[in-house]
Amino acid sequence: MAMRLLGLGALYEDTVLTLPHFPAEDSKLRATARTTRLGGNILNTFGVLSSSPPSTPGAAPPFALRFCAAVGNQPSCAWIASELQRRAIAPALVYRAAVTGPATALVLCAADTGTRTVVSHANALDDPTAAELYHAATAAHVAPWWPGWIHVEGRNCEPVAQLLERVADRAGGYPCRISVDFERPRPGLWELMPRADVLFVSQTWARYVAVAEAAGGADLVQRVVAVVGLAMRQRAVCYVTLGGAGCYCFSRVPAEGTTPADAGFWLARVPAVALAPGAAVETVGAGDTFIAGVLWALVAGYDWVAAARLATELAAAKCATVGFEGLWEAPRVVRWLAENRPAGNAADWGVVSGMR
Repeated sequence: MAMRLLGLGALYEDTVLTLPHFPAEDSKLRATARTTRLGGNILNTFGVLSSSPPSTPGAAPPFALRFCAAVGNQPSCAWIASELQRRAIAPALVYRAAVTGPATALVLCAADTGTRTVVSHANALDDPTAAELYHAATAAHVAPWWPGWIHVEGRNCEPVAQLLERVADRAGGYPCRISVDFERPRPGLWELMPRADVLFVSQTWARYVAVAEAAGGADLVQRVVAVVGLAMRQRAVCYVTLGGAGCYCFSRVPAEGTTPADAGFWLARVPAVALAPGAAVETVGAGDTFIAGVLWALVAGYDWVAAARLATELAAAKCATVGFEGLWEAPRVVRWLAENRPAGNAADWGVVSGMR
């Protein structure tokens, strides 16, 4: 059966401009390409998951996706609900009557360096309240629905924490898996850490942790293990993404390819995939694609290290693709799936907790 996955985050109407280089201040520069699409961390991840293959040939789609975000009034944003449905994502949108349209973002992609710079405008949209989030989680106004997994963008943390408390109270403990994207420092984000089964830590947030907590250790990853490890749940897993330096992941649950680390953790490094010169055409959403790969692999029954290996291949395919379509059909991803089979631990991540 499909995993019911609820995503909580922000939604943007993105305009992506590809530039030969980043513009100098007070200058003019002609873009070589322009793309407009719905975006935001969670929606990018869901865009990849909505086209993901079943874990076994002939099976049903692996996920039933529902997305909650605040947008403008319904007349100005009805097209967003239609677009989400077209992508096989059930909309649980929170409409703000006094606002017209969604939040927007301008994404500048510099071809010479591969960097991307995001300038966003929130459009005076208030984030959903805890009550609105709970309504999205249960969706009783549509049909009885309860998520088996909740994936959270690391923002609007206090209402999200209140939602997770209600989720826990309803079943005497978390009846579903929780994953959190720790992308940037935000108020209340620390409080979400002990609630998460899967943590995604960006390089920006890892550096923040190392400085803010004055954590010891020979390198950045050791500092993250020292700080984050203290707050993690017993069987949780943490993924630290470092761009070109690859990904490090750690957990107290051993897996193939890991080495012992401090405080009873097991650590693995997954190198980044080296693309041919000029093959990278758009890095926007590569981290969100990595998250999609991990979630898919864990639900499919791969261990947490194998999940990172697949996610790295999928993220590399994203960097070589404009947009998010066709990633699962990329030769490198097809080859990896053909050569690697699940370890048989789907009960840990899906069947026992999450699938209805």
